[in-house]
Amino acid sequence: MVDISSNGQIVRDIKSGEWLEFTIDAAQSGNYELEVTHQTRRSPSFKQLTVSFPDENITFLNDIVLTNTGSGKYLTETIGDFDIEAGTHVLRFNLLDYGFDLDSFELKLKTLSILDDLLVDKARILMYPNPASKFVTIKSENMTWTNLSIFNMLGSQVYYNDTVLDRITVNTQENKISSGLYFVVISDQQGKQYKRKLIIK
Repeated sequence: MVDISSNGQIVRDIKSGEWLEFTIDAAQSGNYELEVTHQTRRSPSFKQLTVSFPDENITFLNDIVLTNTGSGKYLTETIGDFDIEAGTHVLRFNLLDYGFDLDSFELKLKTLSILDDLLVDKARILMYPNPASKFVTIKSENMTWTNLSIFNMLGSQVYYNDTVLDRITVNTQENKISSGLYFVVISDQQGKQYKRKLIIK
């Protein structure tokens, strides 16, 4: 077990051998970057974290050493990146020693899988303009689709449409899609998914 601070957010008084588990839902297969926000008070540096999918017997990051922040200061830093398949997974942080507190973590999608890119090329999925500002048109020359979603970098769905066939123009302002990097996910009639990066200015 671990101790939670009075505000209900920060994991503190960590001891060697404790662990934290979270259920995550990856909307897309790809390479994800892991950021953690922490306070590390102890020096010299020491091994603090191992990150894994225990149910799948996969260890992504071993013996991570975080930056020393001193007492009362929190830092958000990237501790590594790894490939995750789309779907639901159990993510575990094994806590290796005392002397640090954890505030939060975030998985950010960096790149899609190579297979996704090949499928997109075959289906001839086009987006223009890209980067876009107010409007973006999405079309396919070699397929019809059953639904189209747009996801942000956190994997949250910000747009969904299940009435289009092979072309649609999305008004980003009306749909409150702010500036940033997104992923367009299109599903065809056979259940296959095709994904493209979209930049909103």
